[in-house]
Amino acid sequence: MKINPPITRAIIFSGGGGLVVRQQKMKAVPGKNVFEVLEVPASFDPDTTTVEIKTGQPEKVKLVQLSVKLPDKKTVEMVINRERTASDNIITNATDLRAESRHKILNICESAYYRQYEDMYGELNIIVKSEIEDEIDITIKYFILDPRIRWTPTLQVDLDEKNKTANIIGYINVNNNSDFLFENVELEFAEFELATTPIEYQPSMLLPEQEVQNIQSMVQAPVAVRKNVLQQLKRLKRVVK
Repeated sequence: MKINPPITRAIIFSGGGGLVVRQQKMKAVPGKNVFEVLEVPASFDPDTTTVEIKTGQPEKVKLVQLSVKLPDKKTVEMVINRERTASDNIITNATDLRAESRHKILNICESAYYRQYEDMYGELNIIVKSEIEDEIDITIKYFILDPRIRWTPTLQVDLDEKNKTANIIGYINVNNNSDFLFENVELEFAEFELATTPIEYQPSMLLPEQEVQNIQSMVQAPVAVRKNVLQQLKRLKRVVK
């Protein structure tokens, strides 16, 4: 069964990417239930993917397998290059782009021209074994590693020359230059950067206890045992709602 759980919560990192939480209620039938999750970006990190199944009878409904797969990067790059070439040819050889379809054609060409590997889809399959027919609540969490999605701080300074005072207002600007939209989502912001090259985990990198507990609750695993993203942690100072 194909499912497309909406994103309910996202923690955007200042260094790019973030943590995505998706939730949906489904009906499990007796036997093997295979749920194919749609619209999983190729930028997701399989090593950080977790799935939680909530049900009224956990002893009879169990998660038995989680299958994740990323698309082959070389193959995707070949497809993207062909799409870019085709887009260039359409625009170059078009005799009349003033028709009603002009705007649609240009949008398709522009989207194809700027498409990247991270805009493609990965595979995420959830296998649940159930002894009964029951409604289940599926919660999926994974990191996305996409530098095009990030936040930056911005200050606005209003000067009052008459009273010789200044009013400073701080903002958070969220940049999303990917093909994925985040609509009706609870947003949080973390100061989080990944090192450009892998670094060995050191005990001195431990965060304050409360922050460690916060991050652990997000990814359901200790910070020290993450094999991919969290071992490359350079700095994470705070999470801002």
